Amino acid sequence: MGRLRARLTLARLGVTLAAAVIVASPAAAQPSDESDAIARARDAAAEGRFVEARDLLRGELDRAPRPAVAYNLSLMYRETGELTLARDTLTALLSNDFGPLPDEPRARAAQLLGEVTAGLATLVMTVTEGEAQLEVDGRIAGVGRPGQPVRHAVDPGPHSVVARWPDGEDRRMVDATRGESIDVALALPRAAPLPDRPADAPLDDDPDDGEDLTALWVVLGVLGAGAVAGAIAAGVVLGGDGSEPAAVPDGYVGRFETLLAF
Repeated sequence: MGRLRARLTLARLGVTLAAAVIVASPAAAQPSDESDAIARARDAAAEGRFVEARDLLRGELDRAPRPAVAYNLSLMYRETGELTLARDTLTALLSNDFGPLPDEPRARAAQLLGEVTAGLATLVMTVTEGEAQLEVDGRIAGVGRPGQPVRHAVDPGPHSVVARWPDGEDRRMVDATRGESIDVALALPRAAPLPDRPADAPLDDDPDDGEDLTALWVVLGVLGAGAVAGAIAAGVVLGGDGSEPAAVPDGYVGRFETLLAF
């Protein structure tokens, strides 16, 4: 299957390269190594090395822009799945950005542009409120407003979508397929509501009330302990059976007073 694809690609690219003579301006002085760069790109494409062929043609187009090279580069963008770059290059080609384009090559370029555009996916982004900056894969894609969808063409595959408001943002991941239109609704995040309070629950307006109650229970506990100690002391002094008072141990009352003072 891979060899068949390579042969088909080579056939397409071979036809295109043969047409380079037609596309190029006869009066233009051609660089001496032009045929070598295109030949290496053709060989790389025939062996399925589309990224290498793309890079060779892109370097050639940057060095000496020509319609034939731009068209061939668009073919490689299609093979590597970079359909948005193929679309942009073909649009520039049809606008004569790389030089005059005769009618027959123009028709082929227009046909290829139609095929590439049909393969793009479209993100239809909407926001629920306010005005938000929209980003796709880290690049600004427009400004979203309620009721005003923003459409953005992307290559098939996974994409990151972000809506940014001054006080928050919403992030989504979408997986686009060829020719698909995807609705992406983005909303400003809201803080989670507090849990409902039971109707009979007491209000707690002072966050320190818990500490005050704790201190109160400590005091009451101390007083209770003192009362018990006092009762024990009384029993010791008076005697539990009506007999003669017993002697209070030395220092006992002092310890009791110290405890109350604390």
